[in-house]
Amino acid sequence: MHRALAIPELQLLILNHIVDVSFEDGSRTLTVPEHSLLSYGLCCKLFWEAAYPVLWREPSSLECLIKTFPTTLWTDELPENADQANFWDQNISTGSNSRKQINFSRRMVEDDWTRFDLYSQCVQKLTVFEEVPDAGPWSEEVPRIHANVFAWMSRSRHPSTWFPRLADIVVPQGWLCDIIYLRNLFNNSLVFLTVESVGVSGINLDMDPDDTDGIEEQGDQTLAMLENFLEGLCWLAPNIKCLDFMATSAHLQQLQSQMITLVQTHELTSLGISPALLEDEKLIFVLEKSPLKFLNCCVSSSQSWLNVAHHVGPLFQNLTNLAMKIPRLKDAVEILVHLASRFSLSRLRIDLDFTWNVECAAPTNAELLLLFDALVTSKGQGRLRGFVLSGMADPPEDFVASDHEQARLRASVVDFLACHSQLITLRLEMIALSLDKPFLELIAPFLSRVQNLELIETCENEDWEEPPQLLTLDDIVWLCFQCPDLENLTLEGVDLSRIPNPVERDRMPALRCLGLGQLPLKESRVDQVVRYFDRTFPGFQACPLDHLFKWIVFVQKALTDTITPTSQPLL
Repeated sequence: MHRALAIPELQLLILNHIVDVSFEDGSRTLTVPEHSLLSYGLCCKLFWEAAYPVLWREPSSLECLIKTFPTTLWTDELPENADQANFWDQNISTGSNSRKQINFSRRMVEDDWTRFDLYSQCVQKLTVFEEVPDAGPWSEEVPRIHANVFAWMSRSRHPSTWFPRLADIVVPQGWLCDIIYLRNLFNNSLVFLTVESVGVSGINLDMDPDDTDGIEEQGDQTLAMLENFLEGLCWLAPNIKCLDFMATSAHLQQLQSQMITLVQTHELTSLGISPALLEDEKLIFVLEKSPLKFLNCCVSSSQSWLNVAHHVGPLFQNLTNLAMKIPRLKDAVEILVHLASRFSLSRLRIDLDFTWNVECAAPTNAELLLLFDALVTSKGQGRLRGFVLSGMADPPEDFVASDHEQARLRASVVDFLACHSQLITLRLEMIALSLDKPFLELIAPFLSRVQNLELIETCENEDWEEPPQLLTLDDIVWLCFQCPDLENLTLEGVDLSRIPNPVERDRMPALRCLGLGQLPLKESRVDQVVRYFDRTFPGFQACPLDHLFKWIVFVQKALTDTITPTSQPLL
């Protein structure tokens, strides 16, 4: 058996079958044979050497690492003087870090660290939590790591030595996540850092809004914490390349010097500073001179970008991926035309949304024409592989696109698709075009490589008794077979009132997931639609229907549990 466990293929088979279930979360109960095989395998040195780097490469939280210490070292208990009966209500009302937490019961010795190193030397990615808002206080999945853990363990060894191979730290969106202690984990191996939640522990959520002194004090604490955090990142993580950092606009404005120092002293290739507004001219100028390739930002207007471009010329020579949240499409177009790399972008995402007291506006046909024209080059093919235009703005109530405007916009979209024939992901949500069969016939020849397609119609009028020229089920089937690589398709504005006779096909399309938005239907009509797709695409089945959102979703039967219309990232 030991010889068998030394075979790499068998090791991989065991790991894929058993180790998919995390040791920490217990999401699936192992069978008796699985337990026996895993227990026996971990007694084999060759299997152990192969298994542990896989098991502990990405632990679910810092807590599971702490619990690898002997149980005589730590206890998991309520804080002193906590009222167990009302614990959860107290914790919510005060917003304090009073949850059940890990405490150390004795001094640490070398044997403790030897055991800890067995696992921690494998860790390459660590997801760190402090509080989770939607989980109960007694849940095993609630991480409870606090400052006392860092303080106690760092008495005998500096935190920068705990995870020698740690290259990726993630702080997901949480509740009162105090990131100041993360700087203790910074080291020379750190390359990726994602911080989606910032705040100071112990903030009183019931604070009187009129208590300006208290609010100002908490704001000062958060700002001081962020300054300390960024300064630590500058000097303790020299090899950081990718930073996804959440901060408010006010934070970014006051942290300008720290951000500039970070960019100047590190060769950042990826930067996300959302929802903070990227409008400081000094910071834009420094970023423009950096080797930045990926940028995710929020902008309220194009003025600061245009001012920098006026002095330095075309911006961001190396940029390949750009995601912008901006309230007006006109400003996005003005930024794009001043990008030196706009024809070499591989991914572009524009979200039209409310941005810091600036109301978003639905794009006009003229703005849409400028956008698509700006992305069309006469010098060969464009390089876009992903393009998303989405937003929350609705067209004006009296908006009606004339036939001439519709024709011009359709021609512009076709020119854009013809230029970027390598597109894999395409989402058009804010275009005032009627989605009908002639439009699909225009664009289908240029979608030969598209795998993810989402078309959301905004050219609607609530006064219509019945929207004209809606797509039919026949049109959906036709499109699926016209686009050989299409795997995920989402369409809104589909007429489901007529159920055609299914036609047998010689081959199945590549489609894995299909989402249809439709008018309200009776349950009997829904059943007829489901039966139609069951016969047309035998490999598909209907997912649960949500009448509130008016969606019918079909997925491949083998992928029902894992694929949803929104599970495929657009960028």
